[in-house]
Amino acid sequence: MSVLSSIQPPCLVGRDRRPKQATRFLLGTLALCLAMVLPGSQAVAGQRQSDTSIKSLSDRPTNIIGARVLDLAGQLRRLGQEDGLKPVALVFLDDTCPISSRFAPELNGLHAQARAAGVEFYGVMSSPYISRPAAEAYRDARQLDFPILFDPSGDLALRLGPSVTPEAFVIDTDDRLVYRGRIDDRFAAIGELRGQITSHDLRDAMTAVTRGEPAMPAPTQANGCFFPSWGQGPDRPVTYSR
Repeated sequence: MSVLSSIQPPCLVGRDRRPKQATRFLLGTLALCLAMVLPGSQAVAGQRQSDTSIKSLSDRPTNIIGARVLDLAGQLRRLGQEDGLKPVALVFLDDTCPISSRFAPELNGLHAQARAAGVEFYGVMSSPYISRPAAEAYRDARQLDFPILFDPSGDLALRLGPSVTPEAFVIDTDDRLVYRGRIDDRFAAIGELRGQITSHDLRDAMTAVTRGEPAMPAPTQANGCFFPSWGQGPDRPVTYSR
């Protein structure tokens, strides 16, 4: 009970939702609340994937370095090429996921470390269900002080294939994915916090990539909320805002 009480389940938080988001939010809320109270629940992605099911990293280009993306401030970003060629760290976030929200202070600190080390650091809001105003509201409410990329068509998500939020990716200057997985090991499982963080995986991966060393271990298993699928191919519907 003491562990569960340290996390504020979304089922206890009153929130206003646009009609388009209501069904997704209610289903996600129910899944996460069940995962917190039912032993062995598989309602959340990180809870049901074994270490052997994590996708292996590939030497194939990610098509991230040089990609042009708008952030929530309306600034055009050329990833990895903002000020000379640099590695890139991306963390996929979700406004309906309390685990994403819990990492906000840590991510602000990692952004400062990344900037000092010469790594471009971004959050990514990518969901078929989130609007730009909702993404901006999430950024402001969590006081995120690093650039947040808005991925309205799922292009970044389809290139990297996140399975949960939050999930981190590090890409080197050769456009290779050198790390994917958790930010750190504070969650032993969904709803179960460790007494002490012993592995700062994203921080160590960023340090390794600036030294030209392999990230160890890579990948790791991220615990988090299911990442909403964008589907595949060019048949995704085009809308006024997307």
